[in-house]
Amino acid sequence: MSQKIINILVIASIAVVTGLIIVQIYWIQNALELKESQFDENIKRTMARVVHRLEKIEALNYINGQWKNFTKVNPHISPSGFRQSIQISNNPDGFSVKLYNNIGPNNKSNKANCNNKICLDYENGGSCWDTVVHVDSVYDIISKKTNLIEDVINEMVYVNVNVDIKNRLSLPLLDSILKIELSNAGIDANYEYAVFDIFNYPVLGKFNDILPIFKSKYFAKLYPNDFMFKPYFIKMFFPNQKSYLFKQAGFVLALSATLILLVIFVFFYSIRIIIKQKQLSEIKTDFVNNMTHELKTPISTIAIACEALGDPQVSSNEDTNKTFLKVIRDENKRLGSMVETILHNAVYEKSKFKLKPELSDLHSVIEESIGNFEMQVIQKGGTITKELTAESTMLMIDRFHLGNVFLNMLDNANKYSPEIPEISVKTYNDNDGIYISFIDKGIGISKENQNKIFDKFYRVPTGNVHDVKGFGLGLSYSFNIIAKHNGKIDVKSEKDHGSEFTIFLPYKTEFVENYEKS
Repeated sequence: MSQKIINILVIASIAVVTGLIIVQIYWIQNALELKESQFDENIKRTMARVVHRLEKIEALNYINGQWKNFTKVNPHISPSGFRQSIQISNNPDGFSVKLYNNIGPNNKSNKANCNNKICLDYENGGSCWDTVVHVDSVYDIISKKTNLIEDVINEMVYVNVNVDIKNRLSLPLLDSILKIELSNAGIDANYEYAVFDIFNYPVLGKFNDILPIFKSKYFAKLYPNDFMFKPYFIKMFFPNQKSYLFKQAGFVLALSATLILLVIFVFFYSIRIIIKQKQLSEIKTDFVNNMTHELKTPISTIAIACEALGDPQVSSNEDTNKTFLKVIRDENKRLGSMVETILHNAVYEKSKFKLKPELSDLHSVIEESIGNFEMQVIQKGGTITKELTAESTMLMIDRFHLGNVFLNMLDNANKYSPEIPEISVKTYNDNDGIYISFIDKGIGISKENQNKIFDKFYRVPTGNVHDVKGFGLGLSYSFNIIAKHNGKIDVKSEKDHGSEFTIFLPYKTEFVENYEKS
């Protein structure tokens, strides 16, 4: 996949993800606005019910007071034994009065409907408080009840303009009604309220700060059906309205936020995978090219040597034969080493091998590795300096694989030293384990590349040094072997100032069988 296609995919993905996020934010905003609108309407209806209930309670109080006065001047009327209902209406023929009486437990009255007079028809079925009802007394009752209704209506409608709202409305009653109506409406948000006069002066209420209540959009007129009473208004304020609405829309918000985060995660993860796959493809291509070159050289050398040995003039010289045979043997050994390295990593990648730990002297493994490799350093005119000062060097280790790790460290120090190699191997210990350092004065590693050198197939750029050979597998293999020993490997390096690889192996080793650096 070319870089151009990747760039197009990235730009298209960013556009799609951005569009999805914008749509989600739009729907979240709409959901909050809808919740706020519903909340506003709910509060308005609730306040209207509060006002209506206050008027209803006041009306009941008026009627109750007047009824008590009425029963005092009518001793024949018993609240438990005498009930009346009066309906007064106009019709084309005149004035109509409908009177319903229940006089005693077993008596019932029939409806009387007459023009300008009263007609009564009783069915006697038991005792009653009076066996004879005079029309005059009925007229008297009707008249008093009519006056009662008129007085109640006049008191309720034409309230004295000078009546103080505090004498007409009690704060506990208002607070109780607000709580009941808000609860009935399903609103459990914290609230503050105040009653204002016509000059916007607060006369009573419950609040911490009057200014937010004064500016609130939630208000209603108290006793709106009064004719003469000075107008008063109740206003409400909800301090935590935003958080309350967020809570009410919690499921929608949580779902939308989760979807947004999921989309962002999938997007970045996909981009990361695409870039990583591209890098891996490039690394593997470089590996194949490098491997082909590495294998071609010894094969060509062996082919030339074999061709020379096939020449009778060359083969007749014993010294020449020995020289060519040595070349063939060395190149064959080199080929075997390359194949072995690749196979080791292939087997390791499939986790088909296990370490074979044994109690060994770590210094002896280091000495053995240096002995096997020292000749290659000497051929370049270099030296290997040893400072093996660690104590208590007996550890449970896999000698074979750990020896390969040390050889990789020495090989890298030698390969990446463009001039005469100067390699130092040092050991020291603390209470937890032993440290082994491999120090060179080669080309060094930049900070950018230090995070990648332990990745498979990765090879550090060598600048003007073009004869560095290898597959980019050595450090990856070394890292995983050390990790299986429950150890760690660190690097300190600066560009053009050499490198120092430090391996730590703990005294208490718990072998990690399936560890692999991703």
